[in-house]
Amino acid sequence: MKMALKARSSRKWVALLTAGCLAGIGLQGCTTDSNDGAINPILIASSPNPVSVGPTLAPVEPDTTTPITTPNFAQITPPPIRPDLPDQPQITGFNADQEFASLSYRIDITGLRVRGVIESVTIQALNITCGTDVTSAIRPSAIAQFQNLLIGRGNTFVDAPGFDFSFTFPTDPRFFDDLRILSKGIRAIPTADEEGEITLEDELTGDDVVIVLTVVDSFGQVVRVDNSIFSGDEERTEIRGSAVPACGNL
Repeated sequence: MKMALKARSSRKWVALLTAGCLAGIGLQGCTTDSNDGAINPILIASSPNPVSVGPTLAPVEPDTTTPITTPNFAQITPPPIRPDLPDQPQITGFNADQEFASLSYRIDITGLRVRGVIESVTIQALNITCGTDVTSAIRPSAIAQFQNLLIGRGNTFVDAPGFDFSFTFPTDPRFFDDLRILSKGIRAIPTADEEGEITLEDELTGDDVVIVLTVVDSFGQVVRVDNSIFSGDEERTEIRGSAVPACGNL
């Protein structure tokens, strides 16, 4: 009986040792040949799936800027809407003249029309023959009176369709005495024929003075016109530098 119990007990311990070696449990008495190539199903079943690791971001240094990854939808302010302006000021006719035996300039304006009122008006006198500005020859009081008569006009029932205006500017005679301006006039000009005989012939002479008029309306729009004191049908004879000294013979 004892022999049978010992045999059965021995077989149980051998079975347990064999199972322990197969399971990978480190039991004393197991050899390396007992579990070579053995697979542990418990370890395989409990192993977690590999987790992907993102790249490590470099630390941001202080006092540095980070680029914006999203678009910047800043509000754009549109330009101001400019209202439609009325028609430009118009002058249908402008004539400048200097009457004979007179040291004054006369201007005639035809069909002056502005949508609003006349804000400012200026006058200039340019000596084209000498290439100089001779506006100072016109009396300042006359220019002031001329401006006062025109500024503010334009939006009345009478002025709206266009109106005519004439004005005579008196000048400083010193500009003509020292020949800064050679006045318009008919002068006896000596001429020599083929035989050398000198005769005097009346010819229209004088410096070509151009009068420039500039009108600005209340909308900031400008109209500018100019005209010479010599009309297109007048034949002017140039005598500067021959019978008459150079410009500004002071």
